[in-house]
Amino acid sequence: MIKLNRFHIRLLVKKFKECFIFYKDVLELPVRYGDETSDYAEFKTDAIHLALFKHNFMADVVGKNNKPFDTDSQDRTAIILRVDDVDHAFKNMKSKGSDGIFI
Repeated sequence: MIKLNRFHIRLLVKKFKECFIFYKDVLELPVRYGDETSDYAEFKTDAIHLALFKHNFMADVVGKNNKPFDTDSQDRTAIILRVDDVDHAFKNMKSKGSDGIFI
């Protein structure tokens, strides 16, 4: 059995700038690398390594650029974040203008 001591999630996103702003400004995750124009960014967290990457760049790397990104399907990813008070966290996000994020 392989022991994993770090967990890395890379979200392959279409709207990079909007996603970057959401994680930086709404969730208030400190930026480890990148900015809203870099097409790749990493955020500091206590539990995981979280990165954003433009979906078409990853598709080029893994040789899947001939596959459609938009398909008629259910959610592609779910990220579950633990908070002490979900109502407070929700109100805080809404106060910053967030009504959700679309990858």
